Amino acid sequence: MKSLLFVCLITLTLFTSCKIAQVDSYDWGDHLGNSVQIGLNIVSVDIADTQDLRMTGLSNHEELELDRGMLFVYSEASPRGFWMKGMEFPIDIIWITEECKISNITENVPIPSMIAVNNEDYEIYTSGGPVEFVLEVNAGYVQDNQVFVGDTVIFLDELAVRYKC
Repeated sequence: MKSLLFVCLITLTLFTSCKIAQVDSYDWGDHLGNSVQIGLNIVSVDIADTQDLRMTGLSNHEELELDRGMLFVYSEASPRGFWMKGMEFPIDIIWITEECKISNITENVPIPSMIAVNNEDYEIYTSGGPVEFVLEVNAGYVQDNQVFVGDTVIFLDELAVRYKC
């Protein structure tokens, strides 16, 4: 009886610990499953490090899971501008320098109005200075997790090897 209970417990543990990741129809290949750390918080990120991936970004995603984000990676630091074309949920934008410091934060960026969409007149959100990385997370993440300008961003896992933060 005890061995049957033990087998049932192990089986239940295995089933409840397995989670199938839901991935968009867009093929992100090895750009999924990386993480960054800001303070004590870990954010799992998808990587946009090519022109095509950066242009697509989070456009046409229906939502972004809690503690998930998209990290835009550039080959050099430069002033950057982002728009919300195709976005279906509001975000916070965290602008990160080549020294891995947060230089600016744009909070609660709204989805575009129907007038902006119809006229293709999207507001541009800018970094305010040169950045090499841009992290998009759900709106409210910055406030909820006490993220501030000047905080250091640490890349984990393969990101730490691939990039210098």
